[in-house]
Amino acid sequence: MFRGRTQSQRLPLTAVLAAHLAITGLACLATVTQSGWATDPYPFHLALTAICCWLLLTWVAVGEEMLSPYGLFMISSLLFGAGQSFLEVVGMNPDGYLDGRYPDEVVTVTLIVSIVGLSALHAGALSALWFTRRRSSAFHAPISDRSRELRLLGRVMLIAALPPTCVQLWSVRSLVLQGGYGALYQVSAPTGFGAIPQILATLLVPGALFLYAGTTGRAREQRFAAAVLLVYSALQMMIGYRSTGAMPIAAWLWLRHRCVKPVPLRSLAIVCAVMLGIIFPAIREIRGAAGQDRLSVQYFSEAYRAVDNPVISMFREFGGTARVVADTISLVPESRPYDYGASYGYAALTIFPNLFWDIHPSVRHGTISDWLIWTVEPASAAAGGGLGYSDIAEGYFNAGWSGVLITLFVIGWGLCRAQAWANDLSRITIVAIVTAFLLRWPRDEAASMIRPIVWFGLLPYLSIVFLVGLNQVREGVPRMVSTPRLRRQARGGPSMPLQG
Repeated sequence: MFRGRTQSQRLPLTAVLAAHLAITGLACLATVTQSGWATDPYPFHLALTAICCWLLLTWVAVGEEMLSPYGLFMISSLLFGAGQSFLEVVGMNPDGYLDGRYPDEVVTVTLIVSIVGLSALHAGALSALWFTRRRSSAFHAPISDRSRELRLLGRVMLIAALPPTCVQLWSVRSLVLQGGYGALYQVSAPTGFGAIPQILATLLVPGALFLYAGTTGRAREQRFAAAVLLVYSALQMMIGYRSTGAMPIAAWLWLRHRCVKPVPLRSLAIVCAVMLGIIFPAIREIRGAAGQDRLSVQYFSEAYRAVDNPVISMFREFGGTARVVADTISLVPESRPYDYGASYGYAALTIFPNLFWDIHPSVRHGTISDWLIWTVEPASAAAGGGLGYSDIAEGYFNAGWSGVLITLFVIGWGLCRAQAWANDLSRITIVAIVTAFLLRWPRDEAASMIRPIVWFGLLPYLSIVFLVGLNQVREGVPRMVSTPRLRRQARGGPSMPLQG
């Protein structure tokens, strides 16, 4: 499932793309004509589940891998967008879809919009892949070695990030032990120059990934970078932040897979099974508890045994994100007009740090997730709770089903083109870092995504290009490949299919 096929085993990409575009067109037609259809949701649960299977199978069938930025993002999208539909199809959702909160008419529209969104995401990815292969089918060219610049950037970032991260984690640990996971949402976020330590702490994951990529052949430093990532992820999960802990691991695995050595399929399957079937369900059970007991192995074990069926439990929880799509469909445009791109404009403003004003303009305008929780559950909002959001819901919030179609197509296209662009060590590292943040987008909004793309993608890449140019002018000769896997390809060894 996770490995792409060889050249001879691939299905023709043009035929797969044409078939998928036809499916996407039918999904769009369903959004236009659904008002005259029967409102029994079950056929649409079947259709959504079938679309999920189609996405997984066709991505592998055209020769791509699941352990890639788009593959990981697609899996995240399927879990959050269709998790409960799968349970409905197999009859393992005893409390009903979204706990029976919504009438069948709203559920039907929610499912159709989700089908449009996931279909558009894959249409964008397949279109980008087709465009890429039309230009070049494989990567053979020598790659300039930028490991020195990556090491420098990684060291600087880690030196800046480690002290505030340690202070922040200790403070959060104390808060969680006193009041449980919910206490984290009772604290006001720092603003102005008081936010500088928090900003510096966000450099830890990018710094560790830069250092890991730049120290191939330097085993001690590379192990240190990997240890920083794994310890940070483990601490985030102990606090209760599952996605914040899991996403850096996913990005690190892809970086290792591309630049160091392939990740064995069996190892990858075991990691996924342990995370989804054991760690995530247990963390959900213990993170509301306070006191030192929540850190003990015995408490963790007892919490896990209290879960009836961990796998079903996780599908239910992940799939519950569809609730924000249902709420948005119920409220927009009846209670609030379409945003027509304004939310993406304010999201772009988040590239500026909150140092020059008490309230960031994007916060003053209000995020969509805040608007939603204050509208549907004001009591929970007052207590610091939230529902999150999703890229599908935000597309609908801006322009209805057409907004979903455009937004998800652009995301799929962008991720696939980023994979194709990642054809040297520095670019692969940049894409891995951005991926570590983007995997959350299926249950978040653009206001949380734009800053990582610019801060940890664009700006570091420009810094690396500047440093490389400076060193080449000084030395007079460009350096060549240094990582083992990329060296083999530059010598004309087994080629690596373009990712994207």
